[in-house]
Amino acid sequence: MAHRYPFSVINPTDYYGRRVAVYYNLHYYVFSIKEGGRNGRLLTHAAVCELSDATFEVEYSGRARAIRQGRKNVHAYVVGILRALSWDALSDKALQELFNQGYKKASYDLHPQHSQFYYKDAVKYAPVISAQSVILYDKIAWTLI
Repeated sequence: MAHRYPFSVINPTDYYGRRVAVYYNLHYYVFSIKEGGRNGRLLTHAAVCELSDATFEVEYSGRARAIRQGRKNVHAYVVGILRALSWDALSDKALQELFNQGYKKASYDLHPQHSQFYYKDAVKYAPVISAQSVILYDKIAWTLI
């Protein structure tokens, strides 16, 4: 399905260096960025988002509601310091370079046995709590511990 990019009136560079919460937007197929944290106001959207000093947070009541109702809702966030945003897709070469630098893939889904973000390629299903650097792209969090 084609991406439907939402309109944004802010200048995202004004928020570089600030704490934000990021989640994958199921309607627009991009990342949504909120200021301050999970309860902050929506700032903008991006295809690629880079954070530092990140934590991976799951609201367990929202997760339980999603499982109970059988519908997805926003309850999983990566919270950290905003470093960069972009609409440009990452090339295969760029992704390979991240892997070479030690970045590991992490993800989240509603699987009943995996209630946290987890590694997809290193130690499969090992929980991810925090990371020094995170690059969010295409539903994947590339993490550097």
